[in-house]
Amino acid sequence: MLSIIYFSLRSVELQDLHLKRWGGPLKEFTRTIQRNLIVVVEMAGDMTIKINEGVERCSNICSILVQVIVGLIITAFAIAMIVVGAMHLNECPAERFVPIYLIVTGAFLLSYWLFFPLEFFFPTIRKVLSGLVGLFLFAWLIAGSVWVFRIYNNNPRLCQVNMYLFAFSVIIIQWILLGLGIIFSLITCFCSKIMCCCNRKV
Repeated sequence: MLSIIYFSLRSVELQDLHLKRWGGPLKEFTRTIQRNLIVVVEMAGDMTIKINEGVERCSNICSILVQVIVGLIITAFAIAMIVVGAMHLNECPAERFVPIYLIVTGAFLLSYWLFFPLEFFFPTIRKVLSGLVGLFLFAWLIAGSVWVFRIYNNNPRLCQVNMYLFAFSVIIIQWILLGLGIIFSLITCFCSKIMCCCNRKV
């Protein structure tokens, strides 16, 4: 019995000796690991921030490129409308506003480039002006549809054929694009509401 007690006390003394010998290095080793982990976490955070900044810059560049491409298409379209309307300004006695419709629409479409620089300096002003121009063009589209479609069944039509068909095509294309824009906006709004509901549930 005494031998058992002796060996128990001896083992406790050895454990204390080991703790005194290796306790310091173990604590230092643990602190080193903690410092390294903190450095790794900070580096990961910095890399995440840099990646997000790169993605944001890329998206901004892509957005500008898309706007420039769309602007070039609109410009070509607008110039064609102004040229055709001006060439046949007095060649539609059945409805003299048909060539005027083409010229005015083309001129307002060219205002896209006047508002484009405002995106970098006064984005709010650009949105307001673009909204006002959009409202005017929508009202002008309704008026142009009345002027063009009203003489569609006239025989003879008494309007220069090429200009009339061009104006007719322009109005049809505008209504199609307007319808597609409304459908796309509704789908986007619907999807955003679904995502918000899902996020709230989570």
